[in-house]
Amino acid sequence: MILAAMIASPVTVEGDTTCPTAAQVSVVLDPLLADTPADEPHRARLIERADGIEVELRNELGRSLAQRTFSRQTSCDEMASVIAVVIATWEASYTGDAPDVRVSASAPPVPLAVIAPSSTTITLAAGAFAALDDSGWSGGATAAVAIGPRRSRWSARIAAVIATRKRDALGTGEIVWAREALALGARYRVAESGPLTVALGGDLALGVLVASGEGFTVNRTAYSFDPGVMGGVTARIRLRGDLGVFVEGTETWWWRAGQLEVTGITDMPQLPAYELHVVSGLEWRPK
Repeated sequence: MILAAMIASPVTVEGDTTCPTAAQVSVVLDPLLADTPADEPHRARLIERADGIEVELRNELGRSLAQRTFSRQTSCDEMASVIAVVIATWEASYTGDAPDVRVSASAPPVPLAVIAPSSTTITLAAGAFAALDDSGWSGGATAAVAIGPRRSRWSARIAAVIATRKRDALGTGEIVWAREALALGARYRVAESGPLTVALGGDLALGVLVASGEGFTVNRTAYSFDPGVMGGVTARIRLRGDLGVFVEGTETWWWRAGQLEVTGITDMPQLPAYELHVVSGLEWRPK
């Protein structure tokens, strides 16, 4: 009894397979594990499968340590040898001297800071526009900043609109005038397909009407607050990285029906209360 315990194999092979049997595998395996300590006995179970023999190695608590399916060999003895060699290889990976573990007195490593992506998206845009109203065509430039949650369709927007001066001949001189505006509003993305996005927008235009006289006896410059509302649609195409192009069509309605006045002239032109803008330009969305 004592001799049997001394030569006990660290792996018990079990199973109901017939080719090879558990006993055939044990005959080949035991000599291979003769020098392996049996401090923690393991069990190798043979399971018959349609495509071969499945072998699973478990520890004494039942936890699976390794698993493999062996294709059938030309003879049962040959297959028993192949299975035994693999089990011995598994066992070799679980034996050896315990690693030398030391406690270092040095300061603990400083964890790297994890920078999460910003939850806010900022878009900078600049472009030129052509404007049409009752007095004809004009042009200008615009610059805008939009900001909104990264995953939201909504964004807030502020834009500056600088228009070219228009001229109306009156008597011996001219009236040079323009509307400048600061637009505050929002955009809502209604469609997106690949690099193309389409958004609808609305703004409150805080306009300033600037008019100057040229060629009169006394030339003066006047300023007047001129509010309005704007609405339109914007199409954007992302070119590469953070750069894109946009085309925007907007309509503007000015609340006050402004009129130019020159001393001594009664037939003065009425300023247009409606404008149509077509804007195109570039936009940049920094990360």
